[in-house]
Amino acid sequence: MTSDNQEDGNAIEAQVQLLQNTIAQWWNRVQSTESEQLGSSDVTILGNRFPLEEIYPVINSRLWFTYRAGFEPIQKAEDGPSPLAFLKSMIFNVRPSMALGGLFDNQNYSTDVGWGCMIRTSQSLLANALQMLILGRDHQSPQAIQSAPEKVEKIIQLFGDDYTCPFSLHNFIKVASASPLKVKPGEWFGPSAASLSIKRLCAKFESNEIPNINVSICESCNLYDEEIRGIFEESESPLLILFPLRLGIDKINSIYYPSLLQLLALKQSVGIAGGKPSSSYYFFGFQGSNLLYLDPHNLQAASSDPGTYHTSKFQTLSISNLDPLNACWSVNQMTYDDYL
Repeated sequence: MTSDNQEDGNAIEAQVQLLQNTIAQWWNRVQSTESEQLGSSDVTILGNRFPLEEIYPVINSRLWFTYRAGFEPIQKAEDGPSPLAFLKSMIFNVRPSMALGGLFDNQNYSTDVGWGCMIRTSQSLLANALQMLILGRDHQSPQAIQSAPEKVEKIIQLFGDDYTCPFSLHNFIKVASASPLKVKPGEWFGPSAASLSIKRLCAKFESNEIPNINVSICESCNLYDEEIRGIFEESESPLLILFPLRLGIDKINSIYYPSLLQLLALKQSVGIAGGKPSSSYYFFGFQGSNLLYLDPHNLQAASSDPGTYHTSKFQTLSISNLDPLNACWSVNQMTYDDYL
């Protein structure tokens, strides 16, 4: 590249940076980052009821995974989407300046803005399942989290943004690239791809400090006691049951409303990943007919800082506005017997 071309490139990048910052300031004013207001009634969070004034530390104890920027590059597939196809998403993101470093790299992804939300909510679901198993049934207590920060940090480290971390975005994509999914970097994950990726990653995972998890994918939505007990007879490991379901056509069928609320009211539940077409959220509770969720569409710099994996800010969505989603439930032998 000649010096003139280099100067032109720098000038263009400077103009994009200026435009990006201007749009970001406007977007930050438009989009509220505060939690939505709830009514005064109790809130149910993964099987436990809490008075409204007590929910914020409980929500902050959840593990929260979001878009990241500046991570180890993921090479674009030869016949896959171009990283530059997500330029608009990067510019309009709430924290767009973080994504600028990889803005003009058309061969590698260094951010998952615009396409990684289903992976991030699947990470949230799996990480909170591990946290529940390690900290026990009292895992939602802020005291439980504060008393075992090193355990929570070990869980977070499993999900770091590079290939060495077992449950990283990178490895979700790696296992999903194989048959039958053949999902490429930059392509949006659906519930089936997310579920199969979780199963494949958990099957490969080995640790002396973190429980190994068996994964069963139940696409029919029917649980058979004989099959579940057969899994427990073969292994004493906890079981994560995934339901990658389409509960309606354009909108979720109202007949499923009570069942979904009941799912989140079970102590065995680890939440729901899904929500709207091409946009996934991590649902962890409800008040009345409004579901509470953590939003992954918040860009942060790639980091191992535990503080960036927690938030007390949440949003709500009426259950009537849900789209087909990915419902999941985690059990071990003891909690399965309790459920029955």
